[in-house]
Amino acid sequence: MARLLPVLLLLSAATLAAGTCSAAADDNGTPGRMILVLDSSGSMKEPDAAGEPKIAAAKQALRKVVDSLPADQPVGLRVFGATVFSKSDNGACTDSQLKVPVSTGNHARLLTAIGSYKPYGETPIGYALQQAGKDLGSTGKRNIVLVSDGVPTCKPDPCTVAKELSRDGIDLKIDVVGLDVDGAARKALQCIASAGNGTYYDVDNAQDFASSLIKVATRAARPYAAIGRPVTGTTTASVAPTISNGDWLDHTNADGTLYYKITRTSTRSSIAISAAIRTPNVHLPSSAIELSTPDGTRCAISGTVEEWAANTLISTAASTGELDSFGDPDLDSPCLNAKDLIAEVTYEHMTPGVPVELRVLELPRVSSVGSLPKPVDERHWVAPARTTPKAAVGGTSFDNAPQLAPGSYTDTIVPGETQTYQVKVGWGQQLTAAVHIAGLDEAHAVAEKGYPVAKVQIFDPARSPIDGSVDGHLVQEALHNGVPQDLGAVAGPVRYRNESRDGSIAGVYTVTVFLEKNADNRAVPVPYRLDLGVSGTVSGVPRFAEAPTAPGAAGPATHDTASSSGGGFPTGPVLGGVAALVVIAGVGLAWRSRARRTTEDGDAL
Repeated sequence: MARLLPVLLLLSAATLAAGTCSAAADDNGTPGRMILVLDSSGSMKEPDAAGEPKIAAAKQALRKVVDSLPADQPVGLRVFGATVFSKSDNGACTDSQLKVPVSTGNHARLLTAIGSYKPYGETPIGYALQQAGKDLGSTGKRNIVLVSDGVPTCKPDPCTVAKELSRDGIDLKIDVVGLDVDGAARKALQCIASAGNGTYYDVDNAQDFASSLIKVATRAARPYAAIGRPVTGTTTASVAPTISNGDWLDHTNADGTLYYKITRTSTRSSIAISAAIRTPNVHLPSSAIELSTPDGTRCAISGTVEEWAANTLISTAASTGELDSFGDPDLDSPCLNAKDLIAEVTYEHMTPGVPVELRVLELPRVSSVGSLPKPVDERHWVAPARTTPKAAVGGTSFDNAPQLAPGSYTDTIVPGETQTYQVKVGWGQQLTAAVHIAGLDEAHAVAEKGYPVAKVQIFDPARSPIDGSVDGHLVQEALHNGVPQDLGAVAGPVRYRNESRDGSIAGVYTVTVFLEKNADNRAVPVPYRLDLGVSGTVSGVPRFAEAPTAPGAAGPATHDTASSSGGGFPTGPVLGGVAALVVIAGVGLAWRSRARRTTEDGDAL
C-alpha cells in the first residue's frame, strides 16, 4: 500500500488538473504545444523491476495522460524504433514516425495510436527529438515529453540536440521519464533533460511509471511562464527606460546590471519594484535591487541569495514611500518627494538570457495612517486546521499557481522541482503554511539520498519574500531516509505599517515548496501534505487618498473600505494565475511603503 500512495495521489492530481487547469498560454493567449515522444525499441518488451512488461505500463500511463489533459491542450504523439529491427538495417537511425500531429480535439486518435504501440527496433533518440522540434514549430511555448528505457544507439547525440532545441530559453522545454534505467542510459537521459531546461524522472516499475508520466505531462501542460510587457534595461542609469505600474519582462545580460526609471503619476505615492527569476543551474545565484533618486540619494536596497539548486524561484523587492522603517509617516523624505526614481537590478552567477519578471506598484498616500494598527512586534505560530486532504497540482511559477482555500492538500514533488500555490489573505489576517513529508518507503527513499534540502517559502502579493520562521518552526531542513519531516512558515498578521518582513500587504500570497536535487538522489516522486491556514479577522483596512490604478488598467479602480474580502477593494471572483495577481496586487492591496534611511554603506538606520 505504501508504494501505491504516490500513484493514487498523482492520479487524483491529474484528474483535478484536467477539471480546473488549462494549458499554459503564449503571450497571444494560445495554449502551449506539447508532443509525447515514445521509445518503441525492442527493450520495451522486457519486464520492469516489478516484473510487469514495460510496454503494458506505458500504455496504461499514456491512456491516463490523454484522459487527464485539458481539451484545449495541443498535443501530438511521435514514436521511435517502431519499424526497423536492427541498426544494421537501412533507416534504423531515422526510424521515427509522427503518429498523431500536434493539435486539439484529437484524444480519440491518441488513444487509437497508443493501442497499436508495439516495441520493435533500435533507439534513435537524437533524430526523434529533432523531428519533434519540427512537429512543434519554432515559436511559442513548446514542450517535449520523452519516454525511454535505453541508451541512445544512433547519432546525432540527443544531449547535443536538446541543447540546440532549447537555445531560445524556456520557450521550449524537454522533460524525460526514464523507465528502469541505470548507468549509461540514466546518464544520457539526465543529460537530455538538463540540456533541455526540463526535469528528469526516475521510475523502476509500472505503477511509478504511470504516476510519473502523468505528473510530467500535467507539468508540461503548464510550463514555467514568465510574464510581463517586454522591456530592455540599460547598463547606465542616465538612459534607463521608463517603466510604470504593472508587470514587465526583461532578461539578464552579460553586464550583470539593469537600470530602469520609474516616474510617479501621483504626488508622494509609494513606489515598489520586485524582480523574480527562476534560477539556472549555477552556484549561489543572487539578485539585488536598489532604489534611489536621480541625484543619488539611496532610498531602499535589498538582496537575495539562493543556496541550493536550479529551478528555485527567487524574488527581490525594494520600496519607498510615506512611511519610515518604524511604520510612521516621513513626509519630508527626499525619496517620497522625488518625481522620478531609479531602480538598479543586479545579479550574480546568472547566464545571459534568463527571464527577469519585474513588478512595479505605485500606490497613493493612505489617509489617517496613525489610526491604523501599529507594526507587529512578534509573530507566533498558529497551526493550520487539518481537514480531509484534497489532491492538488502545484504550479511552476507565479503565473500558473493554483489558488487554494485554507485546508489540507496532497501533492508530490521530485528532486529539483519548485511547486507554487496561492492563498488569499486579508488585512489583519495571518497565513500559516505547513509541509509534512512522511518517512518514505524503500522504493521511494532513493529521493532522499544525499540528504537533500526541502524548503517552504512565502511571497507576498508583490513577490517580496517573507522570513517565515517563527517559534522553532523551520522553513528548510535536510531530509533523512525514512524520517518524517515537518516544515512551516508564517506571513502576517498583515498590517499596512508592518516592518518589511512581516507582511504589510493584503491579497493573494504565494507559497512555494522546493526539494533539492543533488548528485546522490534520484528523481522519483515524493508525496507530501500541505496545510494552509488563514487566521484572524479582517481589520485595519487602509483608506487611500485616491483610488489606486491596477497595473495595465486604463483608469483608476474604485474602492470600498467595507469590502468583506478584507482587501479594502473589490476583488471579484476568486481567480488564479496572472489575472488575480495583476488585479488584486494593483487594486486591492497596499505594498509595504518604506522610505528607508540608509548610511553611506547601505545599512538601514
